[in-house]
Order: sequence, then C-alpha cells, then structure tokens
Amino acid sequence: MTAPQQIDGQPVRIQYSASDLMAVLNDLSTLLESAKPVLLSKDIRVSRDAAIGLVEELRTALPVAVEQADESFRAAQQQLATAQAQADAQLAAAEQQAAAQLAEAQAACDAQLAGVKQQAEGIVAAARREAEKTLATARDKQQQMVTKEAVVVEARNQATAMLADAKKQAATLMTDANTQAAAVVSGANTKATELRAGADNYCVSRLAAIGQDLQKFQQQLAAMQQQVAAGQARLATPPSPVPAGVNPGAA
Repeated sequence: MTAPQQIDGQPVRIQYSASDLMAVLNDLSTLLESAKPVLLSKDIRVSRDAAIGLVEELRTALPVAVEQADESFRAAQQQLATAQAQADAQLAAAEQQAAAQLAEAQAACDAQLAGVKQQAEGIVAAARREAEKTLATARDKQQQMVTKEAVVVEARNQATAMLADAKKQAATLMTDANTQAAAVVSGANTKATELRAGADNYCVSRLAAIGQDLQKFQQQLAAMQQQVAAGQARLATPPSPVPAGVNPGAA
C-alpha cells in the first residue's frame, strides 16, 4: 500500500479492500515475528520506521474501508427497497388486470343473460298470442256451431300444450345461459388467480435472491470487522523499549 496521493494540494480518496488491510496486518505480523530477540531478554528489536509506516497505512486505510463498507451496505438496502417497490407495483398491476377481466366477464354474462331473457319472454309472448288467437277462433266456431263443443275443448288443449311447450323452451334457454355464464365467470376467476399467483411467485423469488445477496454482504462485512478488530488489538500492544546502546533500525 502507498501513502495518500494529492492533486492540487487536495488528498485523493483511495479505494481499500479487505485484502489491502490484511496485507498491511500480515506485513506488521511478519515484521514482529521476524524481529531478532534482545540478548538475555524476551524483548525484540524491530525497525521503528517500518513499524510506524505500517501503522500509518492502517490509520489511512481503516476509515476509508469502513466508509466503503457502509456505502455498500446502504446500496444493498436501497436495492432491496427498490425491488420491494417493483414487486408491490407488479402485484398491484396483476390485481388490477384480474379485476378488469373479472368485471369484463361479468358484464358479458349480464348481457348474455339479458338477451336470453328477452328471447324467452318473446317466445312466451308469441305463444300466449297464438293461444289467445286459437281460443278466439274456437269461440267463433262455438258461436257458429254450438253443437260442436269438442272443437272448443281441442282448441283449449292445443293452446295449453303450446303455452307449456313455450315455457319449457324458455326455461331450457335460461338454464343454458346460466351454465354458460357460470363457466365464463369461473374461467375469469381462474385466470385472475393465476395472474396473482405468478406475481406472488416472482416477488418471492426476487426478494429471496436479494435477501441472499444482502446476507452474503453482511457476512463479508462481519469478517472484515473481525479482521480490523484483530489488527487494532495487535496495534494496541505497545512495543518493548529498546535497550540503551542498541540501534533501533537494525534488523
């Protein structure tokens, strides 16, 4: 790692990674482990300039690395919020589309039922008119032929049969219309359910993927914090005093 650079007298922010911090800690550890011991003592002799240089590098790199970690964490949180907003928007759009399709199917069913009802009423009205016409004809014949009562009875029977048949046809048409309307509404409900389920599955999978990425980042951040804490613990131990008459720069 190098000393901070400057442009026009202003310091330039340098990007530091976890590997950069570990490299400095490893250099400091190597410096301490390879130092020669002082005779008849547990103390060691290290290069003061080298040790101070490594400490200065750590002082420069630690705040930047921590700030970079905070920025990455904030970016991950922003990404999660954006994904949540997109998922909510897609779910709302799917629900709106399903509601529109259901309303459209309901309107089509209502129109179809109204048409069938009108057709059935027309059939009943026509049959009633035909029956009244038959009865009127029978009455005319009765007036003309009082002795032929059988003609009137037959006309009444025919009129009754025609009216019953017309009512039966109207009932059949209404049943068919209700069956078709129920099938249309059921299909619309099924499609609306599929749209909601597809939107829910996409939202769940998207949020799960972002959650996994955020969990990995938090694990990396925790590992970096442990490494930084270990380096700070090493730096917190003061170096042993150099005996008089010993050159502190000697390897």
